[in-house]
This record gives sequence, structure tokens and C-alpha cells, in this order.
Amino acid sequence: MQTIPSIHRPVLLLTRQGADNARLTEALPADIRTRVDIVDAPLLDIRYLSDAIDTDDAGSLVFTSRHGVAAAVACFLGRRLPCHVVGARTAEAARDAGFDVQTTARDAEDLLERLEKAPPQAPVLHLRGQHARGNIAKTLSDRGIEAREHVVYEQVSLPLPTAVQAVATGNQPVVIPLFSPRAAMHLAEVWTGSAPVHGVALSPAVARAATEPGWATLDTSSSPDLEGMLTTLVDRIRRLLA
Repeated sequence: MQTIPSIHRPVLLLTRQGADNARLTEALPADIRTRVDIVDAPLLDIRYLSDAIDTDDAGSLVFTSRHGVAAAVACFLGRRLPCHVVGARTAEAARDAGFDVQTTARDAEDLLERLEKAPPQAPVLHLRGQHARGNIAKTLSDRGIEAREHVVYEQVSLPLPTAVQAVATGNQPVVIPLFSPRAAMHLAEVWTGSAPVHGVALSPAVARAATEPGWATLDTSSSPDLEGMLTTLVDRIRRLLA
């Protein structure tokens, strides 16, 4: 196998929590794992809130992330109502937790379209994070479907580790997968340096939030899921290695 000089060897900067970073690393092709320097640098810490969740009047739930499902379980949500979710991973987590998943959408816009065409059992309760783009509950209400929301987790911004600051000021190309608008915006706030940075955004919404750093390239995942992210991420790394 070709030896990549260290100055040209890409750095893959993983910005999620440990288990998610490990899952992405394991899914990379073996030849890619051995030709990049992988650095863990979580941008956000997910913290579940302990507030009681009132579901007495809810007819169905909306989950837009796995964290919403986990927070609901952590809050001892007793009623396993029908639910409508964004993403296959969220659907899997909801089923594992005992929820009846009735709708699995690609993204929030797709979910809203599906629920408007096939109205869910109302009132709808969206269990969401503190920071979220758009307003699913308000949009549903505006479209005649009674809905409300409850914040069940917060995303706390984390500083960049010292090792990442060194990467940012180095010469190696840096590849950064971004999975949420919140993470993209936080990266823009904390990243300083002159290293060539190549971003891969999970969705167009994430790409729009990724205004900084000055990207050498900014790709959008071929689909808003782990499989699409892997395809686009590996393609970008192979281009850098060519």
C-alpha cells in the first residue's frame, strides 16, 4: 500500500459522542482507517433533563432524534404511545424502547408532509432538544393538527481539546463530518487555524449552518443517514488520498 507522507495524511475529526464516533470509525473501509489520523473531538454534550413529561392528553409522539427517545425513557415515560420519527436510527431506538413507530421520515420537512397527508392521532407531543431548527409543533398546529412540544434534553457546547487546536493550525487536510446544525454553528464559533478543512454535512440544513471555517470543500451527504454520510465521507477522503 502506498505510504502517505504525514503532511498529506488526512485527519478525520469526529465530532460526536464516544459511541457514535466508534460506530462511524468501525464502519469505515479498512483501507481508509489505516490511511487517516482519527481524532475524537465531541462538539456537544447531550444531557437529559429530569422534568416530568405530561402525556395525559397526548395522542401520539414525535421524535426527531435518538436522544429524544433516550431522554423519554430516562424520564420514565410510562405510556408507549404511537410515534412518528425522523431517521431510521431514531425509529430503531424507538422500537427498542417499546414505542409503536407509525411513520419514519427522511427529515423534518418530510415528516411534516407525511403527517399532513395522513394526520396522526392528536394532540401530538414533540419530545425535542433545547436547540432545534424549525418548529414542528407550531407548524403542525398551523396546519390544523393540534400539537405541542416538551424539551427533554440539552446540547451543551464543549471547547476544542488541545490536540484539535494543534490540528487546526497544522498543514494536514482535516475532514469533519457534521451531523447537526447546532454542531456546525458551534464549530464556526471555536475553530481557528489555517489547516485546509473539508466538511461533510448530513443534510442541506446542516450545510447551511456550516458557515465557517473557510471550507476548502463542503459536501452534503448523499442521504441524511449514516449510510449516506459514510458514502460521501469516504469519497472525499479518497479524493484527498489520490
